[in-house]
Formats: sequence, structure tokens, C-alpha cells
Amino acid sequence: MASWIVVSAFVYRRSGPGAFAMLALVRGTLGLLNYATVGLAPAMIHFLPKRSRPSEQLAPPLVDGADPPPIDYAPAEATALRESPDALYCNGVALAWSAAIVACGVLAVYEAWFAHRHGTMSGVRPSILPLFLTTMGAGTILRLASDPASALLQVRGKQAHDNAMLAGAEVAWMAFTVAGGATLPAVGISYMLAGAGLVLSRSWLAFRLSGVLLPTTHPIRLAVVRALLGFGAIVTLAQMADFLYAPTDYILIDRLLRPIDIAAYAPAVQIDGGLLLLAMALASVVLPRAAVAHAANDRRALRQYYLRGTAASAALLAAAATLIWLISPWLLFAWLGNSMPATRALLPLMLVNSVLGGSSAVGRSILLGAGRVRALAMAALASGAANVVCSYLFVQIGGAGLRGIVLGTSVALVGRCALWMPWYVLRTLLGKEAGKSQE
Repeated sequence: MASWIVVSAFVYRRSGPGAFAMLALVRGTLGLLNYATVGLAPAMIHFLPKRSRPSEQLAPPLVDGADPPPIDYAPAEATALRESPDALYCNGVALAWSAAIVACGVLAVYEAWFAHRHGTMSGVRPSILPLFLTTMGAGTILRLASDPASALLQVRGKQAHDNAMLAGAEVAWMAFTVAGGATLPAVGISYMLAGAGLVLSRSWLAFRLSGVLLPTTHPIRLAVVRALLGFGAIVTLAQMADFLYAPTDYILIDRLLRPIDIAAYAPAVQIDGGLLLLAMALASVVLPRAAVAHAANDRRALRQYYLRGTAASAALLAAAATLIWLISPWLLFAWLGNSMPATRALLPLMLVNSVLGGSSAVGRSILLGAGRVRALAMAALASGAANVVCSYLFVQIGGAGLRGIVLGTSVALVGRCALWMPWYVLRTLLGKEAGKSQE
């Protein structure tokens, strides 16, 4: 997040609001490429703990007195679980690089559509668009190709190392961009180089742990690939809901309002993203531990992860949101050289959305680790669709302008995060009786 703040600030100051709006639009809509790996990382995090050695487990053993029913696996999942962890990893790497090739084709289509639909922003030369879009897309694809190595590092207890490499890639992107003058081509080329460094470093550490450098070390089995794709495809449906929030909101603003309004909306989205880091940091630690606890049939651990994690996330987000609201005039001026009145008008409601959405991140990790992806996908897609419909109605019929975009998100988040998530996790996943026994 710090790298994005620095990069966007330099682009805004040196290249103008048009270049800043173009960067925000491209980076937001390129999230479509995240679907290319078909939920591979969560799928591997779900499967790998069930085949890991006892010394590699991250969760405590089954709690005394807890006797939940055994886990039932579908035939494809059972086939995958007969493979060794290294074989699962090899199949995941092969699948990731195959997805990267497909993503390159998607990127080419996206570039053609982007130039036809959006053109360029004021002050941005059309000649730089192909290079900018290609390098930003390549950087995104390279990061996705490192997902299997990241999943292996997380379930082997090396999550801190994995996070350090990811942070290093972002710092490198920031440094190279500033050194290159903060032009859009410099932003894209730096992003691509940082992505290449990330995939190499993650793969090297995964090799040190597993001895697997190339996917040819173990045979590629269609049954394992089908199991990973079957689980990951449903995760992808849930991930697609993320595209129905900020990325789609950028498109709605571009179509219903003025494209330059993106420059007012984008800083609020980035502040929202910065706040969500507080929740996502906790949720990312919970995910591999929830997968291990589920593999051990440890409902008590799952319940503790959910209740404590959600409470901590909500408290941290509420405190941080209050602080951000108080210092927002100074913060925006220090960041962009402008107090951004239009952005500050959106902030209160955006901050409420941050608390609502961020506090549900731990619940999402619990559901992913436990394999309850179908319900998660259905809820996420329904919520994302509600965001699009409500935002459109608030702007087009209600005349609420940018505030209507944020109000649409509020309606969607209340339904999914404040109402559905607690009910499903506590009453359906953990069970009524399991909940009563802990009181």
C-alpha cells in the first residue's frame, strides 16, 4: 500500500490528474486477470495441510472433548489427497503457468477493448498506452504465476518470508518508478520487473523447502488438476465479486458521470484499501491455520479464530477509520498536494464500508480453509450484483452522483458482511451444538 501511495502521488504531481486517473483505471480493471489462475492459491492451501507432515502443522491437535463428524471428500478431492505434497505442488505450478499463458491472451483482448472503449485521459499521449497496458498486465500475470510457491510457503510455516518477498517486490516497484520519472511507461516497466523478481524469489525458497524446481519433477495427473480446478473454480466465482465492486465502480463512473471523477473516487478507494490491510493481514494468517484446523476436525480452533479475529479486525478498523477521518484534509494534501474536497465528501461512508467489509475478512478465510466455497461464492456474487444494481440506480435515477456509487456498496456490504456471514459461520459451519458447548 505504501508503494501505491508513493507511486500514485508522484504520477499525480509529475504527470497530472489525467495520468493519475489512467493509472487508477488500469490498475483497477486489470483485476480481471486475477481470475486466470482459477482460485489456485486457496485450493492448494486447502489441500496441502491434509498431506503435510505433522511437524509442519500450524494448528493445535484436536481439542479434548471435541468429537465432530469425519470430513467427507468428493471423489476428485480424495484422489488429490492420495498424492504427496510435492506432487500436489508440481501439479499446481504446471497449472499456474498454463493459466499465465491463457492470461496473456486475455490481456491482448483487454488492450484492444480498452483502447476502443476508453481512449485516453486528458494529457496522456495515445502512443504510450500499448507499452503501459502490456507491462502492467505482464507484472500482474507474473505475480499470479508465483501463487503455488506462495501457498506452499504458507502451509510450511514460512508466511513471514513470503510476506517479506511480496513487500520487497512492491518496494522495488516504487523505487524503480520514482527513479524513472514517474511516467506511465516507467510505472508499467517497473511493475513488470518487480513481478519477475517476486516469482523468482518465491520459487527459489519453495525449491529449498520441497526440492522441486520444475513441475516435471513429478508427473502431471489429470485427477489432481481436476481437483484443484474444481475447488478453485468456485473460489474464482467468489473472487469475481471483487471485480463487481471498485473495478466495476470505475466503469460506472466513466459511463454515468465524468471520467475525471475517477480522480476524486480513486484516493478514497486507496484509503479504503489501506485500512483493509489491517484486516487482511490477520485474515491471511488465519487462512492456512484454518485449513490445518479443519484437516484436524478441530471446531474449537475454528470458532476461536473466527470470533477473536473478527472482533480484533472490527476494533482495529474502527479506530483507524476514525483517525483517518480526523486527519483526512492534511493527509490528502500531503499525499496529492490537494486537500481534495470531493474525495473528503465520500470518506465518511467509505470508511463505514471499510469497517463492514474488513471485519468479514477473517470469516472468509475460515470458509476457504474449511472448503465451504460454494456458499461463499453465492453470497459474494449476490452481494457484488447488488452493489452494481444499487450503484446504478442511486446514480442514474436518484441523481446521487459519486455518493450513489458508495451507497450502493454500503447496501451490498450490510447484507453480506453484517447479516449473512455471522449466521453462516456460527450456525451452519460450526453448528448449533458446537456453539453451545463453548458458552
